[in-house]
Amino acid sequence: MFFFKQFQGFDPQAGYVPSRPFTYLPEIAYRARALLRNRTAEQIETAAKRISEEVDEYFRDLKDCEISRLLSEFEGGDETHVEFFEWDGGTRKNGRWVFKEEAEGELEILTAENCSEVNALKTIIENRDSCFFLPEGAPEPERDEWPEGFRHELFAVLSLWLLADAMERMVDKSKYGLSIAGEYAIKAMDAVCYAEHLRETDWIESYIKKKANAELTEALQKQRIEQQEWIRYCEKIRKERVLTQKSKRAKELNALRHQDTNKAKNLVIGEWNKNRNQFPSGEQAGLHYADWLETQGVFHKHSRENNSYEWYTPRTVTKWIRDYAKEIGFLFRP
Repeated sequence: MFFFKQFQGFDPQAGYVPSRPFTYLPEIAYRARALLRNRTAEQIETAAKRISEEVDEYFRDLKDCEISRLLSEFEGGDETHVEFFEWDGGTRKNGRWVFKEEAEGELEILTAENCSEVNALKTIIENRDSCFFLPEGAPEPERDEWPEGFRHELFAVLSLWLLADAMERMVDKSKYGLSIAGEYAIKAMDAVCYAEHLRETDWIESYIKKKANAELTEALQKQRIEQQEWIRYCEKIRKERVLTQKSKRAKELNALRHQDTNKAKNLVIGEWNKNRNQFPSGEQAGLHYADWLETQGVFHKHSRENNSYEWYTPRTVTKWIRDYAKEIGFLFRP
């Protein structure tokens, strides 16, 4: 849930936080408020709105980039993406393929449904603070802080916002309501812990710059590098697991998408094998067997959402025959 008037029913600075059914809710509020003690209620709400806008834009950018990638592959001849697009009804000159909004759930991307606001904000902050794309020779800039707050303050604000979401869900005493409230409480704890981590990191870096001698600086830097290596290692393991799961899911989806096509292809190859010399060219064979498939009532599903269907084109059938002929070493008559 993005930010939408959560602080109208809950004062982020002094609002009551119950300890039941989740014992740690008051502690989460106390720790987050401690990080925001120098901020007004108006500043906290402004920061929440900015976070919500950034997170919403983050998910929107992921969606737009994925649609652009799929469209590029589809227009390049990848028919496996046909379920994502539909023709806008124009002519060949002025028409175009447009994305089916109802197919958004099939996109393999992070969304507000499968990625928490906390993890999304972490990625946004990391990208903002990265100096990886600085021009060669450019000095490393000081860390830019948003006008709405420092890095740790943004996560403290997010923690209070998620806390408000949890308390709103706690009104529903059913198992489902309490389960959703518990999820928000866990995310609120994650946000405040990360806020404290950032605050400690900033403090240590400031102390190093002002007070530490060269030996201490070197030791802390070594410790930081080791910590970063460990974090990268853990992140690598996590990504490998995610990629394995995605690869498995992709194979399952691909097999499902090609189920009808493989069946039709096998029918055509089996029929063509009965008399390979019947047609002098692959194109003639493709035209014949495309019509033959229609007489057999064989088609492929065009859209899972509205159960529309399409006949196989002669070009597609010709490719099946030519690929198989090449595989078995068969040559069409010149």
